[in-house]
Amino acid sequence: PIKLEGNPEHPMSLGALDAQTQAQILNFYDPDRLPNVLNAGNISTVEQFAQVARDALAAQKAKGGAGLRILTETITSPSLAAQIEDLLKAYPQAKWHVYDAVDTDSHRVASEAAFGANYDTHYNLAAAKVIVALDSDFLQGRPDSVLLARHFADGRRTAASTGTMNRLYSIESSMTITGASADHRWPVKPSEVVGFASALAAAVGVPVAPGATSVPASVVNAIAKDLQSNPSASVVIPGEGTSPEVVVLAHAINAKLAAIGNTATYTAPADFRPARREDYSLAALTNALNQRLVDSIIIVGGNPVYNAPADLKFHDALLQHAKFKVHLTEYENETGQVCDWSVPLAHPLEAWSDLRACDGTVSLAQPIIAPLHGDETLSAHEFFSMLSGARRQGYDLLRDFYTTGPIPLDEKAFRRALHDGVIPGTASKPTQVPPVNAAALGAIAPKAVGDTEVKFALCPKVVDGRFSNNGWLREFPHPVNKITWDNVVEISPQMAQRLKISSGNILKLSAGGVEVNGPAWIQPGQPDGSVSLTLGYGRTNGGAVATTTEADAAGYDAFPLRTTTNMGSLGGATITNLGGDYRFANVQMHHAMQGRNIVRSTTLDKLKKDGPNRAYEFEEEEPHTWKENTMYPEEVFPWKGEQWAMTIDLNLCTGCNACVTACQAENNI
Repeated sequence: PIKLEGNPEHPMSLGALDAQTQAQILNFYDPDRLPNVLNAGNISTVEQFAQVARDALAAQKAKGGAGLRILTETITSPSLAAQIEDLLKAYPQAKWHVYDAVDTDSHRVASEAAFGANYDTHYNLAAAKVIVALDSDFLQGRPDSVLLARHFADGRRTAASTGTMNRLYSIESSMTITGASADHRWPVKPSEVVGFASALAAAVGVPVAPGATSVPASVVNAIAKDLQSNPSASVVIPGEGTSPEVVVLAHAINAKLAAIGNTATYTAPADFRPARREDYSLAALTNALNQRLVDSIIIVGGNPVYNAPADLKFHDALLQHAKFKVHLTEYENETGQVCDWSVPLAHPLEAWSDLRACDGTVSLAQPIIAPLHGDETLSAHEFFSMLSGARRQGYDLLRDFYTTGPIPLDEKAFRRALHDGVIPGTASKPTQVPPVNAAALGAIAPKAVGDTEVKFALCPKVVDGRFSNNGWLREFPHPVNKITWDNVVEISPQMAQRLKISSGNILKLSAGGVEVNGPAWIQPGQPDGSVSLTLGYGRTNGGAVATTTEADAAGYDAFPLRTTTNMGSLGGATITNLGGDYRFANVQMHHAMQGRNIVRSTTLDKLKKDGPNRAYEFEEEEPHTWKENTMYPEEVFPWKGEQWAMTIDLNLCTGCNACVTACQAENNI
């Protein structure tokens, strides 16, 4: 494998990929991937592990698996979910827990409160004329962002005289590419998002008391009028980390605007997990560990020791109270250091598997190379097969499931699915949801605004830290602040001036008895009175690039400030300026435009009246000096005038930077 591209046949990608998937090729060839089974840090074998694991499971048989726990991230593979369920049937007292550093439980809570059941929400931006993003970076921060970005960009395309454009309003608590792409944007503190949402809901006619917001009432009313002027062609999108109250209000606004069934649809969840949220939470698992109810724990993927909410003290509970601990992982990381066994997890490019996209479409994944580390590498399917008795190959497991399981395919259909990459007709059918529960709206109360608030943001490069050993993504410029390698404490210019803070000063953030130090970065667009912290850095183990040391301190760990009740943001923090002058690598510090105008803009009306060429005419530019400044000798590289083979429509570009990683991949493997 030398280059990755999206599958044009898949309805959720249409042939495109995001930056992280483009960079998976480097993860695949990463020499820091775990090559061998480790037992207490020493090299072992799959056979030795298998024997110990089976002995541990045999000891659980007599008590029905009461001391057995399984911890995974979100599972979207139908066949893997079936394997886990089969194991739970064999050990009926065992429990399966699910934890993701990306907090989506607020959406589950909101759906159950609003509709009485859990539904996934899907947004059809191809039909949207007016879009409101409530602290939502939907162009980059969702599983379906590739499709949403495509449809959003399609809505920005214009003809010379007859074009129309969608309109995007963004209300957000940190600067994102969605906010940067918006026609109108207002920065608000994290606690103010629910106030704005309730004010907007009241303005469109939802029976809810409007909350306090720093956004002027005239603006709220103007947005409401714009939404109401486009019934069934407008939509409100709440962010992944927003509170359940914000999500409930978004459901109610969309219902009022007749968006449901048009620009917003609902389906059964595409992922697999136990039914009751309180049963599968990481908090429930930690509690069971502390009560000494867990003898054996199997952790599949993820890195919960690094990214679990700090108040759980999951590291201590896992280390002290579980007797048999195994981690199936691509890297020896912070979680593997605590476990007795680390088993190499196969990379997706070398494993058979299946998965459901967020719209429910089932894909079959096949390897394009044999495992680089041979038989010591296991896919999750092969791992659970081995635990159940005999290690079977991934292809056999997948073929058996799809020829005899819930989606029975004959030989021809199975081979066609492998060829196409998707199984037709498997997308989830839209569900008719009931009216939003009035009690859920009545329970919404305004939140107290803290003196200094902290917004936790997943990194648009390394996400929750899982890609922090990928040099392409570490050097990849942050789409907003253009910083490479590091994460920062983003602070508004007003707040920085008030507290006498300069970019590069080290800030100590204190909350709940926890202190975190990070370098300041003055970021226009950051709400005054709050700071934004990027998660996914400050790793202590995870590879040569990921690991932060005193000699190579690229990034700080913000996870210690995040708790179970403050997954998205917290209030009441204090900031102390420790001074110093931290040096950043920033790709846009020179601010030189080579004599060109910095911003060229026009209005849609002018574009339609004058045509696309006149709309961008400006005064004559200063002569370029590139010929005089070149480092290439004239006799070897003669000057033939300015040449450039790429044009980018900046009205369509969202700034996701996937093209940057794609270019790296094209030229480096």
